[in-house]
Amino acid sequence: MIGFIFLKLHKYFNGNSSAETFAVILLPFAAYSLAEHLGYSGVLAVVLLGMFLSWNSISLFSAGSRLQMSHFWEVIIFILNGLIFLILGMQLPAIISNIQDSDLPVLVFYGFLLFIVLVVIRLAVLSLFPLFSNSRSEKEGGFLTPSKKEYIILSWSGMRGVVSLAAALALPFKDHQGAVIEQRDTVLFICFIVIVFTLLIQGVTLPRLISMIKPSSPDKQEEKDLNILLLEKSVSFLNDFISNDDKVQAALKNMTEKLEREKYQLMNSSEETMFSRHNEWKKTYFTLELQLAECQRRALVKGYHTGDFTLDIIRKKEEELDFWTSTIHHEIAAIDHYSE
Repeated sequence: MIGFIFLKLHKYFNGNSSAETFAVILLPFAAYSLAEHLGYSGVLAVVLLGMFLSWNSISLFSAGSRLQMSHFWEVIIFILNGLIFLILGMQLPAIISNIQDSDLPVLVFYGFLLFIVLVVIRLAVLSLFPLFSNSRSEKEGGFLTPSKKEYIILSWSGMRGVVSLAAALALPFKDHQGAVIEQRDTVLFICFIVIVFTLLIQGVTLPRLISMIKPSSPDKQEEKDLNILLLEKSVSFLNDFISNDDKVQAALKNMTEKLEREKYQLMNSSEETMFSRHNEWKKTYFTLELQLAECQRRALVKGYHTGDFTLDIIRKKEEELDFWTSTIHHEIAAIDHYSE
């Protein structure tokens, strides 16, 4: 319900990235409070809200908002991951002190048993996903298809962490009648044991599993087909664009020729030698651009220290250089991806 309300109100943000980011920060608190007030799980409500927003993010948010939120949530996730384990570590001595020593080995065994059950359930559920896949690699047959390898790795790497701890820590100390919930510490301890087993067993053995299964690289042909489709749509759009302005016509011609060259290079990328040489040239070009951006940044810093330019102009140029550098790094990463 919170997600649908946000969809209706989103048009009033007018593409303001800061307002959208701030609203997305508040939404989890609203969903959690509403679910708890209605007697449902606040943690699951927040997870469902996140899935709903992720599903609609492509058409809902602007490009600037998505980039801003991506970097923002990376920092938030890093902070929360550290904080929640810090909270558990601080509470763990008190939790253990409330459990009888004779019960600890039994609870450790229950935690290990639950760990096994979770891994089996996750593997069983993920094994059903290829049945609904339309991927070309799935239709080609074979027992251990590329996506099945990925699902096996996903099932083993699905380590229970923040969400499990958040759900356990959300358990109230008292019930509605005011009576103390005695098993809360037991649930928290078992949750801690499950997390420890996932970190020690799955975390340590995951690299070995990946080397044994040897998952294939992503379907680059499918990605290449998508890039070609986007280029064809772009060229078609430019060809249908009508303007009597000579400058616009010249720009349209240059853009069309550039896109046609990119399309030709993608369609002939099976010729490994030519494609490799082109990638090497592009990487060399972007590497030189990085050095050029660094040269400009040094000059910018010198101008700032000498006071030759105002701070507003310095900050504006700094932001332009940051965007330029980020774009270059993205292009180099794309070249490395296609060269693998």
